[in-house]
Amino acid sequence: MVIKLITKDTLIADILVKKPAAVQILRSYGISGLGYTDTQRKSIFEACQSARLNTDEILYKINKL
Repeated sequence: MVIKLITKDTLIADILVKKPAAVQILRSYGISGLGYTDTQRKSIFEACQSARLNTDEILYKINKL
């Protein structure tokens, strides 16, 4: 089985489907509104950039799940 890593271009919606436990990580960094379509259409990079968060740090934690 091939496990694809979450990348900076992965949409929030796809992260929530592939790794539901990522919700806790995203919320811990203040990324909210995860149930809203506008948020889900953003890439993790876009969400982190708008909140001035370190994308690499968050991706590392999500990919460890």
